[in-house]
Amino acid sequence: MDAWLSDVLLPMLLVLCRIGGIAIFGPLLGSPAIPLRIRALLSVALAAATGPIVLGQVQVPMPHDPWMLLPLVGGEIAIGAVIGLLASIPLVAMQIAGLLCGQQLGLGFGRFYLPAMDNEGDALEQMYFLLALVLFVSVGGIEQMVLAAAESYRWLPPGGFGHESAVSASSMLVGLLGGAFELALRVAAPVLAIVALESIALGFVGRTVPAINVLSVGFPLRIATGVAVLAFGVGAVRMALDGFLDETLGLMRLWATGGAG
Repeated sequence: MDAWLSDVLLPMLLVLCRIGGIAIFGPLLGSPAIPLRIRALLSVALAAATGPIVLGQVQVPMPHDPWMLLPLVGGEIAIGAVIGLLASIPLVAMQIAGLLCGQQLGLGFGRFYLPAMDNEGDALEQMYFLLALVLFVSVGGIEQMVLAAAESYRWLPPGGFGHESAVSASSMLVGLLGGAFELALRVAAPVLAIVALESIALGFVGRTVPAINVLSVGFPLRIATGVAVLAFGVGAVRMALDGFLDETLGLMRLWATGGAG
């Protein structure tokens, strides 16, 4: 019985904790729109599929004191949370891009509460987030996160999340956040440029024809022009997001295997 507990039950519990850590920040798995019970069942199913693959790599003796399991469980959840956090950065970048576009077009004033997401947002912010989420699922982002958790046992065995892995994760997170802000500016740049040109043109019109109400004319014109730019630039946005997604998922796998150390 003790051999079964130490060879099967405890490793499967630790695998479940690592997969469950992904559900804290990971895209889709950590979404508040999915009920907590469904997220727990998905974590159990993914852990049951991953456990037999890594069972031979998880060698942990059964401690005599159950309280000694807490550091192991906390370390496993932290590793999964880091993997999910790294994978969610492209979606955050697209939300920032949508927020910038919405503020410049004036749609940011119409923010509304989203009960499923338990936060506020405007139309463009949610549209870009959903576009990034669909692309993340289509390129196999969920599978990449699970594979990263399975491969991480070669570098990070149970209880192996220490100072070196935390430093490498923080440095990679800082680098990816810089790339996320760059992506957000690249996506929002056409809208920002066209809005700036429209404001300059309306300023000249307001000076030359004072009888025209610039505010009443400029506001719908700004929205129509910005939406047209967004519609024509969807392909370019998709290409930029696709490249950043590939880079992020590759760096996430790199950290999970110890290459970022």
